[in-house]
Amino acid sequence: AKLGHPAKSALIKGDVLCYDGHVAMYIGNGKYVEASGGDDGRPGSRKWNNSISVKTLTDRRYSWFPQVYRYIGKN
Repeated sequence: AKLGHPAKSALIKGDVLCYDGHVAMYIGNGKYVEASGGDDGRPGSRKWNNSISVKTLTDRRYSWFPQVYRYIGKN
C-alpha cells in the first residue's frame, strides 16, 4: 500500500522508504537499512559495492524519503 509520508512514529518493520532513484527498508527501533555505494574513482560516479548500511532514521533523513510503502497482504 502507498502510505504517502506518515509520521515517523507510525512506521513498522518492513516499510519501504523511497525517494527518486533509491529505496531503503525500515527495520524498527529507529533504524533503516540500505545498499551502500562506493566510489569507483571516476568523478561524479558511484559504484555499488554489494554491502549494506544500517543507519539511524533521524528526522532529517526521514524527510529525504517522501514516499512510504507497506505490504498489507495478498488481495
